[in-house]
Amino acid sequence: MIPILLIAGFLGSGKTTLLRRIAARRGGRRLLFLVNEFSAVDVDGALARAAAGDAVVTVAGGSIFCRCKVTEFIETLRALRDRVRAEGIEGVVIEASGMADPRAMTKLLRETRIESEYRLARVVVVVDPVRYLKVRRGLPAVEAQVAAADLVLLNKCDCCDAETRTAAEAAVREANPSAEILRSVRADVDFEWFPSDARAARAAGAAGDYAPCRDPRFETFAPDPGPAPDFERWRSAFQAIQSDLYRVKGIVRRGDGRLRLWEDAGQGLTDAPAPDGVAATPLAVICRGGAGDRVRAALGLSGSAVVD
Repeated sequence: MIPILLIAGFLGSGKTTLLRRIAARRGGRRLLFLVNEFSAVDVDGALARAAAGDAVVTVAGGSIFCRCKVTEFIETLRALRDRVRAEGIEGVVIEASGMADPRAMTKLLRETRIESEYRLARVVVVVDPVRYLKVRRGLPAVEAQVAAADLVLLNKCDCCDAETRTAAEAAVREANPSAEILRSVRADVDFEWFPSDARAARAAGAAGDYAPCRDPRFETFAPDPGPAPDFERWRSAFQAIQSDLYRVKGIVRRGDGRLRLWEDAGQGLTDAPAPDGVAATPLAVICRGGAGDRVRAALGLSGSAVVD
């Protein structure tokens, strides 16, 4: 059977960073990586391919566990079977979108009858302590993610104080008393990717249902920052609407031709060198449902919010 490591967690928690670390540390192990991007702009897939090349496949434009994407996800898993056999693949690492309820994986494997070929070996949920404490009560999927985990990675521990880390860990324990918890910085932690016991199946045993195609709690759109974008202008604009933002991510080209990775996961827009081998993208913006027009206006974009 083909083991699956399912990585879940809210927007900006560090899922793609964890996937890229696994890709960098796989050594001679043959793995496939499936990246699910909620936005139609496939930024995470591009970053993953920079680390793992053609071992990465993507499903973008919605959650793999929503009704409008689940068929595509199933077809992708079925298509991967031949590649697994031909290339001697040892396991598949799946990065779910930030709003996915990983409990639906159990239902999906059972109802599609591919549980005879794939087994859910591990569910790792990446948690940003600060963000988790803010959103867990208002966004049911965030608590469902933690409840489904057999391992919770309390990430970004360098970005918060000891009191916040302790409070987040206690909240995780409340949601899932049996999960193992590891603390990390930039997802730099070692764990067994494909354990042979049934811990993941037990943790995700309370099967969730597929999500509706459009969740009114979120809106997405993709502004093009244009040639030679002014980082400070965009940073200030995003800062003014921070309470409405869930996630900003994109690869932009500066006036000197260099590519930069812009990200905002609730603590302000950052600017860092983009990995080699990526191309420029629009900015994937995910905001609070109903706030799209306000966000677009603050960014100086015309027209109403367009959901990808």
